[in-house]
Amino acid sequence: MIPATVAPWFLAVLGVAFICLFISFWAIWHAYWRTFPTGQEKALWLVAVVFLPFAGALAYLFIGRNRGRLPQ
Repeated sequence: MIPATVAPWFLAVLGVAFICLFISFWAIWHAYWRTFPTGQEKALWLVAVVFLPFAGALAYLFIGRNRGRLPQ
């Protein structure tokens, strides 16, 4: 139950923050369990997502996600 005193803009900001965190955590999880052409590339993606949370996650989503393969 949401109290009546909570402003709607606060709930919107909270929702956007949750989505940003979810994308960042997903990118970390996805990069960790994938095999990349080199170990340095994997480390670079993990560092980018951890230290540039939303920007690194978006870059991984659009660029790095296709470079990683499932381990065999």
